[in-house]
Order: sequence, then structure tokens, then C-alpha cells
Amino acid sequence: MPNIKAYIGKLILILGGSLTGFLVVAAIYPLILPPANQRMAGVQLEVSYTTGMGDLFVHQPHLVAPPPDPYQVLSQHVLVWDEDGFRLPAQPAETYQVLALGDSFTEAANVALPWPDILAQKSGLSVRNLGFRGYGPLEQAEVMRTFGVNSGADIVIIGFFGGNDLTDARASLTEGGFNLPSIARQAFTGAAGNEEAPWDNDFEGPFPYPVQVEINQQRHDIAFYNGYLWRLNDAEDKWASSPALDATVQSWRDISEAAGDACVIIAYFPSKPQVYLPYVAPEYRDTVIRSLVRDFGEPRLTYDEMVANRALLNRLLQERAEQEGFIFFDLLPILDEAAARGEMLYYTYDTHWNQDGHDLAGQALADFIDSGACER
Repeated sequence: MPNIKAYIGKLILILGGSLTGFLVVAAIYPLILPPANQRMAGVQLEVSYTTGMGDLFVHQPHLVAPPPDPYQVLSQHVLVWDEDGFRLPAQPAETYQVLALGDSFTEAANVALPWPDILAQKSGLSVRNLGFRGYGPLEQAEVMRTFGVNSGADIVIIGFFGGNDLTDARASLTEGGFNLPSIARQAFTGAAGNEEAPWDNDFEGPFPYPVQVEINQQRHDIAFYNGYLWRLNDAEDKWASSPALDATVQSWRDISEAAGDACVIIAYFPSKPQVYLPYVAPEYRDTVIRSLVRDFGEPRLTYDEMVANRALLNRLLQERAEQEGFIFFDLLPILDEAAARGEMLYYTYDTHWNQDGHDLAGQALADFIDSGACER
């Protein structure tokens, strides 16, 4: 049985979304946040995203060793929010040809250019970023109903994150409620004033993470979120007939209905373990499994079986999408190819893509659209 600490870690990840956004916005937002009843156009924030701001230090501090240089700057950029509380595109437009729905992988507070901006650059299409941290499929449908109806968009892209979107859908079924981004951002103000470093805890090592991956005779440090890693241990029947999957499919229907004649694309974004688990150096594989046992108990599958099982969720989602007549675009094979070349597409101490990951995802989606995906 999973222990309480593991459950708490998963709950924090669902409710809080990206730690990047949490730390950045929580620490500074009280100084710049307008009242809830005011519009947010022009609100902006200069961000220096550092190694020590990785979300894994908060979500599983008992598993991740303090970084050698927590103040190493990984990205310096400016976040600007539009009047509705969404991240303003790098190329704003009066009307948008593409709407991008999603969670923290789409909002992407810890990079300069999220994948919707890269898509706009590579395709020449105007793209509005409607992503917000912590939003699962049901919230994304509400965003589409609120902001996407009569938008005139030709394409709607649903960014589905394989790490927790089904879990988010399950939580939304029981918790209900929806806060607009302009209101939801207020929740982050409560964390201001916490001066304790997220890795400063009483746990006595050794820490399992980081481990190392070995690709093309090169070694790289990497840390996994065990909640996402455990997902590779899932059996097919866990999700195949689950209310969470049914609710997700219904959210796609709702989005499609609100989109009118627009082409709807479901883009699958893999978790870090889905991409890099095959490359963990042999001497670290037992360490990875032991860290799972510590949080969740003995896994159902062996390490090699988990590697072989890593695309299970993709396949289930694609089958359901095709049954419903939706266009499904799986980015796992594309990220796999990049990983095999030795490219590191996720931050070492964070569950999210770095700029290289967003560049690749945006380019891949531009190529997919350019190939005539919406004309088939």
C-alpha cells in the first residue's frame, strides 16, 4: 500500500502544479498582484529560474540531494499575463488562429518561450496560450467554454501531460469547482515569507537522487518524480475503464463542441521517466527501484518491464481518441529520438521541460500541422 507521505506528495503536485510558478509567483506576487476584481493586463514579472527552484525539492525532499549550486541561473526571462490571467504570447495578436490548452507544461513559467510561442514562430500562425498550472482535462474544458467560444480559432491543441492529467481528472470529479487564472493566482500569495530552503530537512541520507543516465558515452545527472515513475508500473485495467479516462474523453468532447469547426488536436506530452528511464546507468537501476519501494511499496513490474510498459498510457489514450474521431499526436517517439541523440529535454531537478524540450515540442507540432494533420 502506498504510504501517507507518497499520497501527500501526489496531492501537492496535483494542487500546486509547477513549483517553478509556485516559488516565482509566491515570493513576488504580493508586491504586484492587483485586486481580484481587476483585470491583469500588463502584469509582468522578471524571472531568474535557478537550479534550487526545481519542483522535485518540494515534492519529494526526502529523495533528492541538495544541488551543488542551487543559485545557478537556468533561465532569465519576463513573464507577462494578459487581461484574463494567461501568459501573454511572445507574438500577441488581436485574434488567434490556434488556441493552446494545458497545464504547467503549456504555461511554462520556468522558460522564456513555451511551446505555443515556438509553434507560432515555426508555423507563422498566431497562437494564444491558455495553459495554467494545475489545470486538468475538466478545467481545460471550462477554459475553452469561457475563452474559446466564438474565438475564430482554426485549431485547438489540447496538451495532455501523461504524468498527472488523468489523476487531475479524477480529483476534479470529486472536488469540483473552477477558478479563473486571474483569481487562482491569488492562492500563491500565501506561500510568501517561507525562507526555509526546500531541501533543508531532517532526512538522513543517502539520497537516491540524482542518478545518472548514460547516452552516447556521456553521463548526465537526473532526478525523477516517483509518482510519475510509479505510473509506468500501472496495469492496463487501471485506466482503460476508469471514470478518470471517461471524464477526460468527455472533456475532449466538450472542447470540440465549444471549438465549433476548429480542428482539435490532442498532443500527448510524456513524463521525464517515460523518456529517460531506459538510459539510467546500470549501477543506478536498483537505486531507482528502492526509492519506489520507500514511497509506494514493491512495484508490480521489474525495472526492464517498466521500461517496456512506458507507452501504455499513450496507447490507451490514442485508442480512445481515435474511437471518438479525434486527432492524436504522441510526442513520445519524437522525444525518444532526441534523447537517443543525447539531448536532455527536462530540467535535472524539475518535472518540466527545459527550453530545449519546448523548442522540440513546438517544432514537432508545427511540422505536424504543416503536414496536413487537420486536412485528413
